[in-house]
Amino acid sequence: MGKRIVVSVISILVVSPCLARIITVDDDGPADFSNIQAAINDANNGDEIIVGIGTYNENINFNGKNINSHSTKPMNPFVVANTVIEGLTLGGSVVSFSGAESNTCVLSGFTITGGSGTETPDHSYSYGGGIYGNGTLATIQFNVISENMALSLFYGAGFGGGIYNCDGIIQGNIISNNTASRDLESFENAGGGGLFGCDGIIQNNIISYNKIFGKVELADIGGGLGNCNGTIRNNTIFHNSAGSGGGLSNCTGTIINCIIWQNTANQGAQLYSSSTPSYSCIQNWPGGGTGNISADPYFAGDYHLGSQAGRWDPDAKVWVQDANTSPCIDAGDPNSDWTKELWPNGKRINMGAYGGTSEASMSISDAGNIANLDNDPCDIVDLNDLAVFAGKWCYEENLLAEDLDRNGRVDFRDYAFFGSEYFDTHPVEEPGETGISYTITPCEPGLSQAGTYELMDGTRFTVTVNGHFIHFEDMMVGNCCTPLSNLFLDMIIDGNLITIYEIEILPQFPCFCICDYPVEADAGPFESGTYTLEVYEDYGGFIGSTTFTIE
Repeated sequence: MGKRIVVSVISILVVSPCLARIITVDDDGPADFSNIQAAINDANNGDEIIVGIGTYNENINFNGKNINSHSTKPMNPFVVANTVIEGLTLGGSVVSFSGAESNTCVLSGFTITGGSGTETPDHSYSYGGGIYGNGTLATIQFNVISENMALSLFYGAGFGGGIYNCDGIIQGNIISNNTASRDLESFENAGGGGLFGCDGIIQNNIISYNKIFGKVELADIGGGLGNCNGTIRNNTIFHNSAGSGGGLSNCTGTIINCIIWQNTANQGAQLYSSSTPSYSCIQNWPGGGTGNISADPYFAGDYHLGSQAGRWDPDAKVWVQDANTSPCIDAGDPNSDWTKELWPNGKRINMGAYGGTSEASMSISDAGNIANLDNDPCDIVDLNDLAVFAGKWCYEENLLAEDLDRNGRVDFRDYAFFGSEYFDTHPVEEPGETGISYTITPCEPGLSQAGTYELMDGTRFTVTVNGHFIHFEDMMVGNCCTPLSNLFLDMIIDGNLITIYEIEILPQFPCFCICDYPVEADAGPFESGTYTLEVYEDYGGFIGSTTFTIE
């Protein structure tokens, strides 16, 4: 009897995770969708929605999805001004969140306007004219949130004309001309013309010309911010109005590095029933708190601070010099991060919305070094800085630290600046500090044939001991068109091993000839002992080694 063999075939289904998609929106051009809500409805967590310039008449809801929705260039003021989400007439909040979103959900680079707020069923209250957060942790950044109103139609009151109950990071926005409305017949109180009930980090925003409107009494609080209990730092809070706390009211978190100016209220024009600020500029401040001042912040044209050293003009896209320098420059918390401010930055953060950013007005202090691009604490300009510089080579972009002449291009002019600072930071200046100082002089062409060279002298480097120092001489091989600012020595000490690197950065269009650059250097001081010195071309080509003894 024959045997029947049964073969079981097991099919294994391999499921790959869905890759994040990029979804495009344009109201009058080719794109995946013509409105933002349709794109949100189609999106999954992790997707990116890019919205083209245009006016989108709609009210949108993220519905708990962690998606990154932004304009084409969120940092470009023209793009932001012309990528508009305009709420429908009496359509509620322009942007709503379910509250389930995490900080990976992003709303960035839009003008958000025309909202009327989310009303309660009995129409007694209205919340979040521009943005209704419902406790969301979404990141809200680089938007213009303007001309919105938390409006209750039937004898009620509004809260958060601009933003309500968003507990994620709110940064880099302009929140202006928003209103929390209170009906003239209402017995309820309104709050937060700009923001209300936002307990996350609120930083680097301009919060201006927001107000409580209608039947305004002392209990109508926070023209700029009301009941915001997270960290409030580096904001400019200007010309807001309320019954109490024209600038801020009932904000109990940390308030630091802010400018609070020209706000009005029947009680507590600038600040009411809130934490004591620190390192802030507050109009008519009676005293108290650490580092606070009450001098005129000297806004120049907009909310940038006037500076004799340089103020960024966002319209002309140039740095301009003013007749006076704001007292808010270099006046922020000494422990706050100042490293995004372009040099000269005084190595201390400015107060106000632009403090700690690349648009911060410049300091009249010369502390630091323009070429210290990695911001090391000793202001040494070395190969780490060169790597940072090279990473932006040939970029055409404003407000780059690597653009040392501040003309919007990273090019050879900047490299000349960098080279001069590199040399200036390398000489040995103080006894006890081990370092190297050197000179490299122009060369004489060796052989004008590409790819080969010969030394003028058949020998290479020499080392002479002079006390606790050494004198080093060599003929450095390089391209005959390389400027001296492109030639460097770098020294690394590891115990008793000393390594000297002879470095050349080729020009953009090198000549096809090689020549020898005479190099002299003095290094030290070294402690007594026997040392090995190794010399390399760039970081790979070994030239040779020797030993020497320091008595």
